[in-house]
Amino acid sequence: MNNSVLINLSGINSKEMLHGIVKEAFGFPDYYGGNLDALHDMLTSLDTPKHLVVAGEDDPDPEMRTYIPKFVKVLADSAEENPNFTYEMVYMPKKLDRRPLVVCGSWEDAENLNMFLAKLNIPELTSRFVICSFSFGTSSNNITGLSKTKVEFELAYLITELNPAGLVIFAEMLKSPVLTEHLAQLGHDAGIPVFMLEHAGDGCINFELDYREGFRSLVKHVIEVHKCKDILMMAGFKGNIFSEERIKIFKEELKAHDLKVDSNKIIYGDFWYIPAEQVLKDYLNEHDGQIPEAIVCANDTMAMGCCDYLISLGYRIPDDCIITGFDGIKDALCHFPTITTAEPDYSEISRIIAETMTDWDPTEAHEVKSYKIRYKPLIKHSCGCCKSSMEELEKITSILFKDNQDYFLHVHEMGRLTSTAITLGDTNLLAAFLDNHLWLWKDQMFFVGLTESPKCINAIYSSWKDKYEYGNKIYNASYVLPNFDEIMAKDSGMNFLLFAQLRSADEAYGYICTGAETITLRLQQRFEEMESYVSSIVHSVLNNRKLMAMNKEMKSLSELDYMTGLYNRRGFLSRVSKIVREPANRSRVFNYIMMDMDNLKSINDNYGHQIGDTVIKALAYAIQTRVHKNGISSRFGGDEFAFVIISDEPLEDQADRIRAEIEDAALYDSSLTGKPYKIEASIGIASCPVSDFTMGRIDACLERIMNKADERMYSDKQKRHGR
Repeated sequence: MNNSVLINLSGINSKEMLHGIVKEAFGFPDYYGGNLDALHDMLTSLDTPKHLVVAGEDDPDPEMRTYIPKFVKVLADSAEENPNFTYEMVYMPKKLDRRPLVVCGSWEDAENLNMFLAKLNIPELTSRFVICSFSFGTSSNNITGLSKTKVEFELAYLITELNPAGLVIFAEMLKSPVLTEHLAQLGHDAGIPVFMLEHAGDGCINFELDYREGFRSLVKHVIEVHKCKDILMMAGFKGNIFSEERIKIFKEELKAHDLKVDSNKIIYGDFWYIPAEQVLKDYLNEHDGQIPEAIVCANDTMAMGCCDYLISLGYRIPDDCIITGFDGIKDALCHFPTITTAEPDYSEISRIIAETMTDWDPTEAHEVKSYKIRYKPLIKHSCGCCKSSMEELEKITSILFKDNQDYFLHVHEMGRLTSTAITLGDTNLLAAFLDNHLWLWKDQMFFVGLTESPKCINAIYSSWKDKYEYGNKIYNASYVLPNFDEIMAKDSGMNFLLFAQLRSADEAYGYICTGAETITLRLQQRFEEMESYVSSIVHSVLNNRKLMAMNKEMKSLSELDYMTGLYNRRGFLSRVSKIVREPANRSRVFNYIMMDMDNLKSINDNYGHQIGDTVIKALAYAIQTRVHKNGISSRFGGDEFAFVIISDEPLEDQADRIRAEIEDAALYDSSLTGKPYKIEASIGIASCPVSDFTMGRIDACLERIMNKADERMYSDKQKRHGR
């Protein structure tokens, strides 16, 4: 199913709401009547294929119980009459096997987030919940203030659409008190448990990571186990709370073991690889190349930088210098030598979450609970206690090789996609490009959705179990993803869903999602890479679409009447030249009709020109309704209208009937209801075979028939005035 429309009837509680969605979904014109007769007229007039999927429910809104069967009957009748229109009914499941458990973090700390997500993969949780990870702020490094907050609130709103069973918030990762409090409040309002990491939230189950004792255990290990006395401390940013806290612990342990505290032995590597290498180089230059016995680093990334720099100078780690890190990230455990570090005991948090979710009763008041989570030492090769075996080295090499290959292929394909798609001006065309460039990862679940309107998600690409769909527009969706009930099934093979926002600096476009049974760091990285590329592509495509729309609007303004939206003389003549060339019209009749109001001057004189303009618009809409898809409507100026109807027989002898139909339609216009005046108009019709236009010059033939219709209209006007 591609390029289809899906309308979910659940929650639609009025005819107006239903027809408003239908009007938007099919792009019906403003004069669409918003009733079943008008719907039938529009659907049977579709000249391009359109497929509609109606998602029903067994127990619709009470206001719609009798109307929906009539609505479906119109769909069935229209499908029988017009082969261009097809439809199908589906029914939404009432209950899902599992519910979402949402985790809110950020790509900026992807490794830490990945470590936590992996620990949630336990039967006590995945048998009842699907872990849904939301990445905030991945494209907004340089954005501050209200625009960033507003965009991120839109992603937070998507969480509420999931109807989660619980909410986990990494406050330190998000680095936004406003966003953190907003997310927590969403959870409280929903009556679900809110778990807060690294921040004490009101009404939350709070977890404090015990950095102090975790880091202390590593310092003590270096001093007590390895008997080191000449120790260098590689801190993070100067003045940073985490950096200064670890410096304090380092000094405390030196004093506790009667070792000298030397401020020159504390250097700052800014928590990053390259600065750590540089500051260590500067230190060694200042100390005549004398390396310390040990380097204690405030995180793993700086520890890897120190290792690699000393190895590049010919030193052996740990034989010549012991190095420790902190955090327990994957790169440290895949490094050679593997880094002695400490990791947070996320398994304990996972256990507490599982117990809380089991016992949670939303009707009861819950006391605020706080837990202190310890860090577990991981004693590895870089301190000399646990040297890497050949088997371990081969495993590390294999992991790195696979990840590097995947990274190269993914970036290459995303680069090709970007270079090809960046010139597009139609988001629907992106689907084919995504399908072509995601061939390496077709075993995954992918979804790319753009928010077309508050009611509509444009599912430009969706893959699930060897089924690939694109260009489907979903209205009034019950779920944020297609096939959501299947994804949430216990046997779906999906334990994790990753969500991220498609966005520019200050505008949200939609969201992207992928799923997997188990979570890996490379899966997460690839997803974030794809989000960045697709966001850039969508940003370019939407900008291109805006430029194309502006150009089209400028052209339309030169061809449309500003008051009524009908064609003006220039637009009318342009459309005539096209309609007479259409092969389907060659054997048909061209009916040119002139119409001029009889009483506009009287209305203007007695009620004002504003009312006169209202009357002109009402007549224009009435003419457009009568002509519809069978021809062209235009206003030449003032109260003079010209329109063409293509028919099977000449209409010259049906002038009175056509005039009556138009005048009656105008009477039912809401702007004229109960008014003391009515619309009256003179009419003139001239007909000829469409083939006449192909036998000579179009403009000469048209001028001849226009003159004839003009003469008949003025003759009609004289007769009507003489009554």
